[in-house]
Amino acid sequence: MANRGLMVAILCAFFLTAAFQTAFAVKDEVPLSTLEEEVLALLKGDEIVRRRNIDKVFELADLYRQKGNTLRAIELYEAGLTVNAANLKRQMELALLLMKYKRKDDAVAKAKLVYELAEEELLINDSLNLLQNSGIIIKENEYIPDLNNPVKIMIIPLGTPNMRVVKSFCQQMQEIMGIGIILSEKTRDIGQHDRTFTPVFLNDYFSGLKENMGKTNFEAAVAELGFKDKDLDLPENRKDFIYRIFEGQTNDAKEMKAALDKKFEETDNHLQYNTMRFLSELHDEYRGNKRADIKGYLAITNEDLYEGKSRFRFGGALPGRGVMSYHRFTGAFNQEPQNRKRLVTRTLKQGLSSANFVLGILRCSNPYCARAYPHSILELDQKQAELCSECQDNLNKYIRANKK
Repeated sequence: MANRGLMVAILCAFFLTAAFQTAFAVKDEVPLSTLEEEVLALLKGDEIVRRRNIDKVFELADLYRQKGNTLRAIELYEAGLTVNAANLKRQMELALLLMKYKRKDDAVAKAKLVYELAEEELLINDSLNLLQNSGIIIKENEYIPDLNNPVKIMIIPLGTPNMRVVKSFCQQMQEIMGIGIILSEKTRDIGQHDRTFTPVFLNDYFSGLKENMGKTNFEAAVAELGFKDKDLDLPENRKDFIYRIFEGQTNDAKEMKAALDKKFEETDNHLQYNTMRFLSELHDEYRGNKRADIKGYLAITNEDLYEGKSRFRFGGALPGRGVMSYHRFTGAFNQEPQNRKRLVTRTLKQGLSSANFVLGILRCSNPYCARAYPHSILELDQKQAELCSECQDNLNKYIRANKK
């Protein structure tokens, strides 16, 4: 018989590995005086500890702002941002307070930083409003489609992508590919999601648990709990298996169960959309296209994509149509500081790959070409935002053949 306690210990150890660490602690309301003492000690203490706990400084700043103590709130926001200047949300909050406190030049400097780097449309608009209300003229990058080019691809916004990102993407695609990139005036409804991320997470968790336990311990646990191997092919049985190992165990195990419940709730809210559905819909919608200059259609979204049994897809394409997403390129998804230029560059690399597939140009084998298949965001970042000589030659041949 399996040692049930050992099974739980193994499971807990697995759950706490870096791959699945997530903080689910519920914050208790801390009295203002207590938080003030903690923050004062923090600001005088070790730099590494200060960086790790800087949210406490912003939390105290929020409390003072709510109480109307603008000067103290400003002091705390400024102290926090010297440690974590990449927090654009806090930079914008500080800019608004500085305007109220008649520090216009400082507020404008903060707003310009936010405007330049922000990926979230709300932050971009807030910073733009402050700048315009301060008499600052912001000339946004203009996207001018090449309407005279005989080879064009139409970009179709899908769902609610950030149109500043989309327009920058279109302009750079046009310059690099040497074809016309036309932005559809109509944004296409994305429709209902096709799945949540929960089954993917559950499969990853179960597979990792099985590997971590080892064959002998795993089989012993399956037998003790009354399961058969084929039972565990079903997601609901895998979940039940995990929870039954937790049953009646230590307080730590109960906390792990609560944390896992929270993770399932989180993944239930992570919606994904099937690339093949969009490719089919684009085919049906545009197969009657009479414009000889439009050679294909590429939809772009900020929602997460997948295909078949894959965890996710950056995009998918067939001759004549394609779909791509920048969801996994954002700072928020990758737990990075926001950087709109980086987001556009990442999106551009995927776009160069997808657009060439739309034109029927096969993928090359150059690992640094924008069209090389990336298995991760790291591999995507390592690629150049340009076509290799082989892909450029094939694209040029396509353009010459279609100019005749």
